[in-house]
Amino acid sequence: MAAALREDSSLNIELAAGHYGEFTVLVEGREVLSAGAIAMLGILPSVEVVRDAIDRARSSESSRR
Repeated sequence: MAAALREDSSLNIELAAGHYGEFTVLVEGREVLSAGAIAMLGILPSVEVVRDAIDRARSSESSRR
């Protein structure tokens, strides 16, 4: 997942250790996506879903400025 997201050079990707089954995406320290309990089963959101969440967060950040 991180490798696919790193292809977008405008993203600064940082991986952080979490609990088993945890998948949370933060933008500027704010949670924008969480896989929730289903991540415990190894089911994670697609790269497209993650990118969309990031794009939405960026749009809302830029509209606040």
